[in-house]
Amino acid sequence: RRRLWPWLAAYRRWPAVAPPPRSTVGPRSEPGGGGGGPAGAPPGATAPLVWHHFGELAPVGILVTPLAIPPLMVLLALGWVAILVPPLAPWVAIEGAADVLVALVTWADALPGTPVVLPPRPVVLVAGPAVALLALAAGRGGEPARRLARTGVGALLVPWTLGPAGLEVVLLDVGHGTAVLARAPGTGAWLFDAGSRDRVGVAHAAVAPLLRSWDAGRLSVVVSHGHQDHDGAVPWIVARWKPALVAGARGGALDLAAGRLALPTRGGLRATLVRGRPGAGNEGSRSLELEWRGRRVLLTGDAEQEGLADALEAGLVRGPCDALLLPHHGSNTPHLAALLGAARPAEVWISAGAVPDLAVELDRRGLAWACTARDGAVRRPYGFGMEVGAENPVRRTPKGAD
Repeated sequence: RRRLWPWLAAYRRWPAVAPPPRSTVGPRSEPGGGGGGPAGAPPGATAPLVWHHFGELAPVGILVTPLAIPPLMVLLALGWVAILVPPLAPWVAIEGAADVLVALVTWADALPGTPVVLPPRPVVLVAGPAVALLALAAGRGGEPARRLARTGVGALLVPWTLGPAGLEVVLLDVGHGTAVLARAPGTGAWLFDAGSRDRVGVAHAAVAPLLRSWDAGRLSVVVSHGHQDHDGAVPWIVARWKPALVAGARGGALDLAAGRLALPTRGGLRATLVRGRPGAGNEGSRSLELEWRGRRVLLTGDAEQEGLADALEAGLVRGPCDALLLPHHGSNTPHLAALLGAARPAEVWISAGAVPDLAVELDRRGLAWACTARDGAVRRPYGFGMEVGAENPVRRTPKGAD
């Protein structure tokens, strides 16, 4: 007992770090996301597992955990009374303790750094500094433990990911929905839409892992329109990455009624918001045009009728482009020919839960195309100085040709 007691005492003194307390429950929030409160706050010794599993930590748990213990203990004790002797249940006190607990977590949830998103690191590497710090807290280890802690923390914080060599665009597979991430040298990451109608976990299972692996630092968000299959996962992302720019349906001043709007950028990237007509529905949705050193990608929303017609008539759609994300998940728009003629894409993308009938027409035209329902996530790197379409897949042979 004399040998173990210093370690046990250090373990009890170790700061508690809660998993992310931010709730993701609700019709407009990201389904399937995990939230954590004081009841699930593990001690700091489990930080490696929390980092590895959640990819984030909430340092405010150091403060929230001890504050939450009194109302939680009252709630548990009175709850057992309500279960065992229902007539004697003090419901007023139970509701009061619950209100205090919810108010505490809500207050903590509004603080900065709840949670802090962390880059992907091997759990063994994270465990090394944690063990060293635990040893130091127990008064053991001496200089070797301090050296291990310093070296380990430094290795964890140094960026591991190399930046892109050119414009890189990834169309994620989110079923019936849209989520596109893009980056270029010195630009940070750009997110165009994030949502799905038939998939859960778009934010934490699809968008967040790629953002963490990029370790981009700066995030810009553009939302085409306010439908769940396009913006349902956006609140979860915005709450964690605190984007430097939000434009479009959630952008406030960074929006437009119709026309083309150049967005603030860095690193030589040009980002343009395109909109055919105002409105809250599909036909009022925006498109995002990204251009970097002669490489251009056009990402459209859901405008496929009047909104698309107005954009084409006003000359807002410009080509040629390396890739064109078709509007409304590849629906049969009557303006397909005009859209392809204006954009002149080297490749066509479709974000959908099933391959649409429009694919037959794309084959007939001999256009290269990719669909997330068939191909999964679509990743395209566009290097500097290459001709438009130089890195696109081999074009399909029209039906009936040898």
